[in-house]
Amino acid sequence: MLAASPAFAARSDPAPQGGDLEQRSLRPWHADLVGTEGDDRAGGILALADGGTVVALNVPAPYEDVPHDGGVDAVLERRDADGGVVWRHAVATAADDHVQDIAPGPDGGVIITGYTTGNLDGEHPGVSTEDAFVAAVGADGERLWTVQFGSRDAPDRMNAVVPDGEGRAYVAGYTEGVGLGGPGNQGNQDIYYARVDADGTGLTTTQTGGESDEAALAMVPAPGGGVFMGGRTDGDVGFDGNHGGEDAWVSRVTYMFEDWVHQFGTAQDERVTGLTTTANGSVAAAGQTAGRLGERSAGDNDAFVRTLDPGSGDPRWTRQLGTWSDDRGVDVLDRPDGSLTLVGSTEGWFGGLIGDVDVFVADLAGDGTPTAVTQTGSLARDGVDERGVPNLDAAAGPNGSLVLGGLTYGAPHGETNAGAGDVFVSSMR
Repeated sequence: MLAASPAFAARSDPAPQGGDLEQRSLRPWHADLVGTEGDDRAGGILALADGGTVVALNVPAPYEDVPHDGGVDAVLERRDADGGVVWRHAVATAADDHVQDIAPGPDGGVIITGYTTGNLDGEHPGVSTEDAFVAAVGADGERLWTVQFGSRDAPDRMNAVVPDGEGRAYVAGYTEGVGLGGPGNQGNQDIYYARVDADGTGLTTTQTGGESDEAALAMVPAPGGGVFMGGRTDGDVGFDGNHGGEDAWVSRVTYMFEDWVHQFGTAQDERVTGLTTTANGSVAAAGQTAGRLGERSAGDNDAFVRTLDPGSGDPRWTRQLGTWSDDRGVDVLDRPDGSLTLVGSTEGWFGGLIGDVDVFVADLAGDGTPTAVTQTGSLARDGVDERGVPNLDAAAGPNGSLVLGGLTYGAPHGETNAGAGDVFVSSMR
């Protein structure tokens, strides 16, 4: 049985809330700014053991020494610990190519996933809509392999990628058609996930869902093999029925079969956008709710974290965090000391309102108690696009550091926006 959990709600004044909770605002905002003169988007960030990063960008124009192939191109940039560029690699056709997520690959390389409307692998001429893809890039910045897949005449997108610990990679997203190996479309958007071997062979796919729209938005490796996935549904993907509006869900998948599904929500809208496993043996899901998952709602959308038993999917605790305005949890990270870090966007006052939309970073103890929250950003909109869709990624760096990458319509201190949306890269603690 899920016990009621205390909520943390910031007020419209700077007074700290929640007992010993520390609230702070980082001004001026220090970050690197990358992008083109066009409207750019972030496609994921990966922190490396040497203090460097690999940043994925989706750009509609030439980027530095990378020519523009057409439409939107995906570009990977390997940066050293000082922010210097080691290499850049384009994932591009004459059409639109988007990277949605990035993960560690074999031998110091990376695995990326996303969608394309072009012939990215050289085996899909005449693509009429979006196809999913997964690709590997080596430690030297050279492409190792690319796998493009999906239904023939309907959109397919992959939103998340993780290694499975055995040399393979899982990717997950949605399809609006009949994917490879699928039983047929169950509604409009179906959950669609795949597994591929370390050399790009052995693609295995699964399609599942209800009669409404579903999508996988987040994934994390599961202890002992397989993965945890999470996302959104307008229907019923579990066994308890829909709670109203859009529900959140988390599932465990082993050998491409679901072990359990936990669907949860309120009469309003919820979704899971981030997952991690914790030091105390839980799986933690982060996202947004317009209702009351914790003890109370602060107003509009709130961010939340819910932990689950990894073996059964039973809930352990839930924390809901918010201000009077629109707050959205985007990702959650496990920290070396057993605590959790929740990253998201806010239009309200967590530590001091800075711009139109800010980024917040909240520290939670192992039992979910909020201990500190930091608000940062430019004077414009950060971490969320003009339609309210999050474009923000977080990764755990070495020595307990936190690396952030995402969209900004403004500019960090000392930087100049190249045009419309750019991508920021910053490190905290």
